[in-house]
Amino acid sequence: PTYLDNDDILDNNSGTNSSRKWILEKGVPWKSKSVRIHYELQLVTNHFVTALKAAPTPTDQHKIGFAIQELLKQLHSDSSDGKSDAGAADDSGKLVMSAWLRDQLERAEVLTVIEPYWTSLYTQNE
Repeated sequence: PTYLDNDDILDNNSGTNSSRKWILEKGVPWKSKSVRIHYELQLVTNHFVTALKAAPTPTDQHKIGFAIQELLKQLHSDSSDGKSDAGAADDSGKLVMSAWLRDQLERAEVLTVIEPYWTSLYTQNE
């Protein structure tokens, strides 16, 4: 694990928490589209893929698969901003993953793991 020194957490000049200062200067980060996209991408590529590989039961795999499926939809929507490939469909009528999202997943080396969840049809039953 990586540990942070106090220098990483505190601003040396003022002794204040620099992340808190950033939040006050930039506004709340969860309302920023770029921060939200970055967070969603990190969640899928780092945490969900690891959780999927470590899932002890098929039920757990299905739950994580559902989360991946839904987050991919959100990522696609958040990153498209009305771009021409945002609503493109293939010959079978299925939505095509945006080039940007595909590229990000390839860079993270998780495309082969995550791509099947792009076309999955998990639903939540209560």
